[in-house]
Amino acid sequence: MGLVGLFYRRGLFKEIVMWQCVVAIFFLFLAIISGYSEEERIIGSLQVDELIAVHKKNSFIITILFLLLTSWLVLRKRVMKTVEYASWVVFFTIGGVSVIYQAVLGTKLVYGEGVGVKPVEVAKAKAAEKIKQEANINKY
Repeated sequence: MGLVGLFYRRGLFKEIVMWQCVVAIFFLFLAIISGYSEEERIIGSLQVDELIAVHKKNSFIITILFLLLTSWLVLRKRVMKTVEYASWVVFFTIGGVSVIYQAVLGTKLVYGEGVGVKPVEVAKAKAAEKIKQEANINKY
């Protein structure tokens, strides 16, 4: 379908994208819930905490953007004119770029910092415990 389908088969494209957005919003909420539940277990450093803060803020922005885009499409799908549709496609593209940025942040967290990787987190916990023990020994 590609770019040609965006403008020449608009009705079909809008219908497919509308249902895709509805399903995506469901999974966005699941991702946010799972992220919050795992956040408590993360052994972080300053860099990890900064990445997680940006990752969290971006997740809310993406969720709100796609809620608005989906609502816009559901409510205005039948009466959307060309200019309005082009605006919607621009905002949809911005949302897609935001999702790609979110994936880059997630990649940095997992592959760069080892967040969520059990062996790395176990090693970090052991290192933190060792530093804590050495600090206690040096006090006395």
